Amino acid sequence: MFGRQKQPCRIYEENGALVVSTPYIPELVQAIKGLSHTERRYDPSRKVWLVSANNGQQIANWIKLYAGEEVPLPLCPGTSTSGSPFLGSGVQSNHKVTKILQLLYIGACKEREDGSVSAYGLIGAEWSAIFPEKTLRAWFEGLDPEEYQKGLPPKQKTETLYTILAIKPTATPEEIKSAFRRMAIHTHPDHNHEPDATEMFIKVKQAYDALSDPGKRARYDVGLQLQTQYERQERTKELRDWHKLVDPQPGYRAPLRCGLVMVDGVESLGRIEVTKIYAWEDIVVNGKTLVTSWPMGAKQPKEEWI
Repeated sequence: MFGRQKQPCRIYEENGALVVSTPYIPELVQAIKGLSHTERRYDPSRKVWLVSANNGQQIANWIKLYAGEEVPLPLCPGTSTSGSPFLGSGVQSNHKVTKILQLLYIGACKEREDGSVSAYGLIGAEWSAIFPEKTLRAWFEGLDPEEYQKGLPPKQKTETLYTILAIKPTATPEEIKSAFRRMAIHTHPDHNHEPDATEMFIKVKQAYDALSDPGKRARYDVGLQLQTQYERQERTKELRDWHKLVDPQPGYRAPLRCGLVMVDGVESLGRIEVTKIYAWEDIVVNGKTLVTSWPMGAKQPKEEWI
């Protein structure tokens, strides 16, 4: 009986990125996973890794270390021929775009291997959108992304009646009513099959009941202002200790799970990392709104048209 021939290691260029094809070597897989999640992506259909061009030499070094093979790096247009034939010295695989994403589902924010915190978005059949937590908070909570980027704790750390309805504190009565109808559709247990759907729907109803009543809203706004003042007073101490703190709200989730989202972003390796959100509208076809949720134990989100 003939033994199975060992798969050779290869690195080749494809659309400005590196395709890394190797046999399964646990140590090599762990090394590649140590790269930023924005700079590597596994393609299960081809069983290869797609890696940003600037990591070419590092990948070659890891293959030599863990597989015992020396793999040449591809030459590309724009690469210097006087130096090492290393993809990335003259090729830019990332490019900025503004586009509308048909987001079918967005998961919870998680800490990635590189220390960043983000949520993945499902576009078509691929998890090809990355939403950093600071970008989601900037849209849904009014968080200053520049402040978050500098490593400062978010100004608004707690959930409010306004964030539950995904509206601004300046919303008009008409906007509050419209927001309630929207969130009720997306959170109603008859259509949302996630474990906490009932809890989410009750919170949406309670938020609307309070904000739609002028007297209750006025009293709530006063309390919210007092809370904001208190948090501002505590902020100086928080800033001193921030380097010792973990994220104040791990597992942050966007209040909406799907939608047509207009964004700025950076495309690389077939994915887009969202840097700014301009609009988040419902997906409506023939007068019906798409509602998606992820039932416990399911392998994919459930879609319903309401």
